Amino acid sequence: MIIVESLEDLPPVAGPIALTIGSFDGVHLGHQHLFRQLKSCGTAAVVTFSNHPAEVLKPGSAPPMIDTLDQKIRRFEMNGIDLTLILPFTQELSCLSYDTFLRQLHRRLPFTHLILGEGSALGHQAQGTEENIKAIAKELHFEAIYLSKFLFDGQIVSSKRIRELINSGNFEQAFRLLGRRF
Repeated sequence: MIIVESLEDLPPVAGPIALTIGSFDGVHLGHQHLFRQLKSCGTAAVVTFSNHPAEVLKPGSAPPMIDTLDQKIRRFEMNGIDLTLILPFTQELSCLSYDTFLRQLHRRLPFTHLILGEGSALGHQAQGTEENIKAIAKELHFEAIYLSKFLFDGQIVSSKRIRELINSGNFEQAFRLLGRRF
């Protein structure tokens, strides 16, 4: 797996390129499902953050991380991710509009697919909604795919839910949603 820490360091990558963007804390069953979809569309690329966005957006209320950054990177590799771009989530990044961010990213990494989870929103004030992302997808010539929430035993799998299970001492259920022990 290739790991880079800035847009400028992105190497040329063979296409088609399938990209996803997110924190991916815990790399749980839902993330793993999304990664399988990425791999089925081409070179699997992930943009993630070295810190939780809430550290910048809601100082003092960032959730505890399930995995360290190193653990997350290892889990990306174990799930077949080909390229990972790790960005620090800064105030400057939080102020970028979704379209500016996607244009900059697409210029450096000409992805053909952008795969996100249902309800995902990118960019300043979360204005990169599904409708807006699909509009810019037409302009930049990539396919925007939104996956439904991933369910396990009838429950939505999310990092937030896993944290709640851990905090309540329900480790066995947390392990099931993670797809592993931690």
